[in-house]
Amino acid sequence: MAMRILFFFLIVMGVLVGHEFSDSFYKALKEKNLLPTKNILIIKVKEQKLELYTYGEKRKSYIISTAKNGMGQKEGDGQTPLGFHKIARKIGDNAPKNAIFQGRQRKGIWRGQEKYKKEDLIMTRICWLEGMEEGFNKGKDEKGCNVDSYNRHIYIHGTNHEELLGNPVSKGCIRMSNEGIIDLYSLVQEGDILWIDN
Repeated sequence: MAMRILFFFLIVMGVLVGHEFSDSFYKALKEKNLLPTKNILIIKVKEQKLELYTYGEKRKSYIISTAKNGMGQKEGDGQTPLGFHKIARKIGDNAPKNAIFQGRQRKGIWRGQEKYKKEDLIMTRICWLEGMEEGFNKGKDEKGCNVDSYNRHIYIHGTNHEELLGNPVSKGCIRMSNEGIIDLYSLVQEGDILWIDN
């Protein structure tokens, strides 16, 4: 417990010695008055990687795919939203690998069926993201446009297009390999902070 309190204090003060986060992460965290969580996920869009940190130390790195249409906040743009998010809901406890989800309900298993070849399936596990920045990735922006990541159904999920991972090809969500999302899902908790950095 004392270690956790010390970590939170040092990260908020931006003086954590030997940290692996970038200075821009610390600056952004302080500007938004956000407290760190034990686990912090950072998505590096240019590298198409998701990195998981526990108490400031890198624990895992996964190859991902963000949106084909680039980065953006607005509903209907087919883009991946930037900024601070949290894992609002985890869906898929004990689902088999390659389970297909529609409307967040299990609807079968992906076995390479031809009818699904061109679809962007949501598979295996879901981490449903909620924006933490009002007017940027939560609620509506200054023009009244919906920029709410949760309402836009932005997920981290498994995919039937694992061969395309490492390239920005999704419709807005963050795709992972099915083994990768099982592993990540087992390590993170609802409420953990995620930062999507362009």
